Amino acid sequence: MEKQWKKAGITQLLTKTPGTGGVIKHIPEDFVVEEIRIDSTITEATAFIKNNNNKKTGKPEKARKPQKPEDIPGSGAFIHFTLEKSNRDTHMISKTIARFLHTNPKSISYAGTKDKVSVSAQKMSVKKRHLDALMKLDLENAQIRDFCFKNHAIELGDLLGNRFTINIRDIELNREKTKKTIEQTINTLKEKGMPNYFGLQRFGSIRPCTHLVGQCILEEDFRGAVETYLSKKFPEETGPSVEARKLAGKGEFKEAALAFPKGMRYEKALCYSLLEHPGNFVLALKTMPKNLVMMFVHAYQSFLFNQYLSTRLKLYGTKEIDGDILVDNTPTGPLFGSESRVLGGQAGELEQKILSKAAVKDPKAFKIKKLPEASSSGDRRKITVALKNMRLLKVEKDGFFPGKTAASIQFSLEPGSYATIALLEIMK
Repeated sequence: MEKQWKKAGITQLLTKTPGTGGVIKHIPEDFVVEEIRIDSTITEATAFIKNNNNKKTGKPEKARKPQKPEDIPGSGAFIHFTLEKSNRDTHMISKTIARFLHTNPKSISYAGTKDKVSVSAQKMSVKKRHLDALMKLDLENAQIRDFCFKNHAIELGDLLGNRFTINIRDIELNREKTKKTIEQTINTLKEKGMPNYFGLQRFGSIRPCTHLVGQCILEEDFRGAVETYLSKKFPEETGPSVEARKLAGKGEFKEAALAFPKGMRYEKALCYSLLEHPGNFVLALKTMPKNLVMMFVHAYQSFLFNQYLSTRLKLYGTKEIDGDILVDNTPTGPLFGSESRVLGGQAGELEQKILSKAAVKDPKAFKIKKLPEASSSGDRRKITVALKNMRLLKVEKDGFFPGKTAASIQFSLEPGSYATIALLEIMK
């Protein structure tokens, strides 16, 4: 298991099968995410999917836009449409759409974000008055299509889940061994479910530090929180941001603000805040969006959950134990917060064991007086989740890595669970 996963608190897998090794996301088409809507229909990705086992992926198909408003089906005050994108961030592309429509980004609504390094398809909505502009919109590495009128906007969480179609490349095993290994792992995951760990995205794939920032906030070490976010070094990070972090670490905030790349607006904002208000680290954190500050604390909750689940899998597997709280007949683990209650039995003992070893030992610390917007009351999370319709689609000669094997798998997951955990179980 890679060190990065251990940094996220994941030290125990469910399956005992050997791993295939390999790489994912060699090209965006290797990771396809298709939204499963409330009515169980799937928003299919079609524009960017060509022959994704060779380098000739081609240009996307032309978007199927209506010629005139009367060609659009349905009725209501909102226009719903499909957004398909390749290697584009959901938040950023929604802002691009909003700028073109001359509207607030919050008026572009969708059920959830999708992986950036992927080809993804999902539904979005905006008020009907923007239709004319929307019909003229052309996007780079993305397209909009399938317009229809509805009497409601899409809201966050308006989905049943996502369907994933994923290629694993650069596998050193031959095709027969690859097929056997993956099928054995799939059979175990179908029987027992997938460990419902939080994936690396929760902590930062290149700089896994969001939980460390959250820990500092909970300890009321606001200086440490800012310094961790701004200047903590990680070997995977490259480019001009590395020098900018060195400058920030030395307190040269003006130079650091100028050195951070344009896209790192939060780092820049922290630097400028500290220039204007030296030493006021709480105020610096308040310059960041509230949901981002909350994300830091949630990341620390996620880290503790991953530690809990790793220990639980090692001691008890996926079975129910004394003191468990069940959701959908599935045992749950703690997302510690200020209102977390102590459980009895083996479940409670295990939770206390995790807290006793944690940097933040008292759940009441999740009520943060100096930064109340980051406070969390806590919650529960299922320890396993079903991988629906999981199957091995094909095993073939790899078109990118000579002499290697490529495999394609498909499955569906409910919102909030991470496809990369299934891949971790398969690839090891």
